[in-house]
Amino acid sequence: MARFDSEVNSYHSWFNSKIENHGHCPIAYFSAEFGLHHSLPFYAGGLGVLAGDFLKECSDLGVPMVGVGFMYPEGYLHQRLSADGWQNNESEALDRVRAPICRVLDRDGRPMVLKVPIMQLPIYFEVWKAQIGRVPLYLIDTDIEANDPWNRGISSRLYIGNHEHRLVQEIILGIGGTQILKALGIKHSVLHLNEGPFIFCHSGTHSGDG
Repeated sequence: MARFDSEVNSYHSWFNSKIENHGHCPIAYFSAEFGLHHSLPFYAGGLGVLAGDFLKECSDLGVPMVGVGFMYPEGYLHQRLSADGWQNNESEALDRVRAPICRVLDRDGRPMVLKVPIMQLPIYFEVWKAQIGRVPLYLIDTDIEANDPWNRGISSRLYIGNHEHRLVQEIILGIGGTQILKALGIKHSVLHLNEGPFIFCHSGTHSGDG
């Protein structure tokens, strides 16, 4: 771990050796899912694995990047076969305390809580952080007391079949994710929207379909 920390904190990376102007603003990478490790079950398949690989590769190369996504505490399923041969889905809830994530705190040392005001009933969310080598990944969590029960479950699961719920997720990730960057004072040079549905950020973005 000491060797790893030393490498991560050093400036001797591919990016710094090739780019003379080191003052570039980071790439902001928005994605509905990130496949990083089984201890962080925020993904469903290839799209998430691709997004996770982008973060890891940018960390290895020293490319300035920040990731923004959701924390899905109830979205991970294990498929089991019952004694009579039927497939059963067993849900696994994320233990926030034991997972390799931490709450982002505001200037007063309290958990950072932001608001998406455009909804009829404002939606609040906390911000968590996973450090992927050199790249920070900020995660949105709507399961807080400031929200009503329905809104608390917005970020509970990935790819819910309810179209209204899915649309609200996209609004929260697009607008809420932009609010995270502003609250943390992160100025990005490029905004990449993985899969392209998060049109609620602002203009001047680059969208990719993986």
